[in-house]
Amino acid sequence: MENRAITIGCIGAGALSLLYAALSSSPYAAIISSFFFFASLLIWKYGYILIPPICSLFGIRAQAHGFELSLQQDAIISQEGSDFVASAYLELQMPHSLSDKPPEEAAAYCKSFEAALCSLKAPCQFSLLLSNLDLSGELESIKARRSMAESKLASLLSSKDPLNSAQSALLKREIAMWNRLFSKLTSGSMPMEVLFYALTSARGASRQEALTRLSSQALEISAALSSSLNVGARRLSAEQLALCIPLSRRIPPTKDAMRDSLW
Repeated sequence: MENRAITIGCIGAGALSLLYAALSSSPYAAIISSFFFFASLLIWKYGYILIPPICSLFGIRAQAHGFELSLQQDAIISQEGSDFVASAYLELQMPHSLSDKPPEEAAAYCKSFEAALCSLKAPCQFSLLLSNLDLSGELESIKARRSMAESKLASLLSSKDPLNSAQSALLKREIAMWNRLFSKLTSGSMPMEVLFYALTSARGASRQEALTRLSSQALEISAALSSSLNVGARRLSAEQLALCIPLSRRIPPTKDAMRDSLW
């Protein structure tokens, strides 16, 4: 059960109670509306702490795409025979591109990546979701700013005022800057938007045992990649976790859908 859905429900119930209190002048309705508004504030602020024990108390189990989610909503749980299998997705953030590195440094980075993979004790699946970046808006903005600078420069040069020489020099440097940036964005390989994530699973005789082993494996993957490759790993939860589940069967069909639906 998502914290956002519960918060919206509490706000809606509070609004209805407040409306009823205004129409009927009932003090009890005012008390109920105050309770729901206060509850919505607590859930919005501290829902990640309050919701798991409440769901556990009433036996509520969240579902996403036909899979059961853990109480913390950071793992997928399925049952295979008498055992339980828990799975987690990790977002991997690689701040550097190999194309920007010298050949020797790129080769060393590849060796470090291979060594990091070999150090993992549990099975792990790595996936890349790629899309070309649409830079048409940025290119139009660069051309517009360059055109404005060229117009100002032409106006200064036509005035033939010696006092404008310093400002003319600044405008020439600005135009050169926009030319370099435009050339950089339009030449070479097209920039890519990359979503890099990992999937790991653990088995246990109970839900808690599977989740405990899964947490250890997720920490192992994060430590191995961050120490050798300076890669940040963030465990996905709630809506972001639910978005990863169908990626094994389908991916966003367009660039805009990829940008809007994923993290």
